[in-house]
Amino acid sequence: MTFQNYLKEKQPLIYKTFLNAREQEKLAHAYLIKGIHGSPLLETAKYLAKSLVCASDGYFACEMCDTCHRFDENNYADFILLDAQKETIRVMDIENLEKRFSTKTMEAAGKMIYIIHHVENMNRESVNALLKFLEEPKGEIYAFLTTENESKVLPTILSRCQHLKMLPPSKEDLRQEMKDLEIEEEDLELLSDFASDKKTLKEFKESESYCNAKEVLLKYLSCISRDLEEGYYYIQKEGITKIRSKEEARLFIDMLGNLFKDMLNISYHLESKYPFFSDTLLKVKDKIHNIEECYKEILFTRGRIELNVTISLILEHIAYSISKGGNKK
Repeated sequence: MTFQNYLKEKQPLIYKTFLNAREQEKLAHAYLIKGIHGSPLLETAKYLAKSLVCASDGYFACEMCDTCHRFDENNYADFILLDAQKETIRVMDIENLEKRFSTKTMEAAGKMIYIIHHVENMNRESVNALLKFLEEPKGEIYAFLTTENESKVLPTILSRCQHLKMLPPSKEDLRQEMKDLEIEEEDLELLSDFASDKKTLKEFKESESYCNAKEVLLKYLSCISRDLEEGYYYIQKEGITKIRSKEEARLFIDMLGNLFKDMLNISYHLESKYPFFSDTLLKVKDKIHNIEECYKEILFTRGRIELNVTISLILEHIAYSISKGGNKK
């Protein structure tokens, strides 16, 4: 399936919105592509950006011309990608972007395009610098911003973008696609919240970041299912030595948060989303007197990753908060 067909069949809202804008020559200068964790946000942003400069006559990228190939190879002179998932975006990066786009275009299409992936991970200073750039679009400059957490994006940024929302995949459809990959049930349950297609899920499963985060998560769950304090000591002595990057920390905290949310569902007699972990979650649930507060603390602490707080301190804080959740008598 080509990416154009993927958008047409699986993301009709995005497909029709972008097609209408191109047909009517009413492109927005900034688009915000938003979706759940694991949605192909960056792939969609790149494809739409590529569509603006493709040498073919269509409104969507043909993916076969020289321009499309150079774009895919990051060899297109009038395109810049800033990935806040992989590295911190500094004020200097935004200033360099603005400086580069203040000059003449180097490519025949005459359009300058930039993508900021995971804009919600930018710090306030960088966001303010970006805001100034968005407020005064000049000529043929187009921005594609992506986010998995719209609530963390400043309203002033949201108001300057046209929103393109990605529809979540059917869990059942995804599980059916996964059968031929021989993925274990625990991975399928954990990854179903982070990947929306077979290719992404497979890549995610094989990534070092996921393997490290999963190893710590499973060991931590095993510890707190026996004793909450044991979990705290495990994170202090071993867990913090195995999670070394922001990406691994985000994964660990997100997966932990999902499982704690599932414990809340179990408490309210709702169906569990993680049946493979049900027995363990039931044991943990019986040791915590306030699951909701623990869950809120996990969500709150997750946001501190972007504030340059030491990862080890973040993990210790979460484990300490859970350890004080209180053993039931």
